[in-house]
Amino acid sequence: MNKITKLLALSFLIIALVATTGCIDQEQKTPIYPDSQEIDIPNKVSEKLDDEILPNSTLTAYKTQSEPEEVRQWYNDELSQNDWNQQFEKFNATVWRKGTSFLAITVFDQQKSNQLFEMNQTTFLVVDAT
Repeated sequence: MNKITKLLALSFLIIALVATTGCIDQEQKTPIYPDSQEIDIPNKVSEKLDDEILPNSTLTAYKTQSEPEEVRQWYNDELSQNDWNQQFEKFNATVWRKGTSFLAITVFDQQKSNQLFEMNQTTFLVVDAT
């Protein structure tokens, strides 16, 4: 299993373990990085994640012209200000919790984005288990 697959699997495993501790409460609005655009998830990425996605969660990919650190910082600020608590951070993935809702944000630099999405700009995945 390569590093990218391990990173993605780890993100979803954490959500799976924590999300099963209670029922999903009121629906949360998922914040999306400004000026980002939703993109299709290539088969080579979705195939690796098929067994890792929770039935009540969604996986969405985005691209942006911003630097990876700007995206990470924006999510840190935005989620912290809205009562989300950071649960875990490993490699490029951060898992957040608010009540019984969870978000996992994984940000990829241009090199990884090119490998995964064939795009030469920052991309990121949002797993929403709210």
